[in-house]
Amino acid sequence: MRAYSELLFDSDYLVALGRSIEQTLKQSNRGATAQVAGQSIAQIQSPTQTLTLDSLLRRGGLLLEDGDWGKADAVFDQVLNIDPENARAFIGALCAELKVHCQEDLPSCGTPIADNRKFQRALQFANVDYRAKLTDYALTPTERARNDQQRQEQQVTSSSDLSTFVREAETLPNARAICDAYEARHLNLSSDIDASLRKQLRDYVLVERSYGNAKASVLSILHATLNGIQQTGSSMPPAIAVQDPKQPPGQA
Repeated sequence: MRAYSELLFDSDYLVALGRSIEQTLKQSNRGATAQVAGQSIAQIQSPTQTLTLDSLLRRGGLLLEDGDWGKADAVFDQVLNIDPENARAFIGALCAELKVHCQEDLPSCGTPIADNRKFQRALQFANVDYRAKLTDYALTPTERARNDQQRQEQQVTSSSDLSTFVREAETLPNARAICDAYEARHLNLSSDIDASLRKQLRDYVLVERSYGNAKASVLSILHATLNGIQQTGSSMPPAIAVQDPKQPPGQA
């Protein structure tokens, strides 16, 4: 008998297994339509079925790497038979259609994908993070260059604004004063960085009430965020270590 680890890399086995699970799902859900109305198949999968989907997606990716477009498409089709709202399977099928070895190569494949039906379905069912990545894949070279330029300009402005504030924060007496000063400003930061910084500063004000001056910790967060922006254009502030209000910083 072949080892299970070997079967995971047998595309014929995985396709057959996918069909078997699809048939089982149809039989098990027959007569129970009312109870699962409005649910996708993915929402009622067992852990075993989820493992099979992951295995099929991995196998499809390997077949794309090997350039076996027909078998890759068949594997991704089986994923969609089990989970019709699987965004990654739609992208895998799109890669097989366009003869692209991985999704990261879609922007350079030379074929516009924004209007492709598989791509539109992937956008429809993708979560927020994956949808953002897919949207970037669909940009034209001109649009991508413009976005890169805008990000670079944003990086320069954000770095300058936060650098100025950090110098001011170093002259303030405590976390409370730094937090008040920050909330009175409108720094040119991305919304996620700004929201996270505000939360972190407020958290340290609470820490300060119990354990004394937290200025040094607040300055560390500001400097770390500034360094991240200067190096990459985006950096979320590090989470504070204190989770138990009975413990001082560094002892969580």
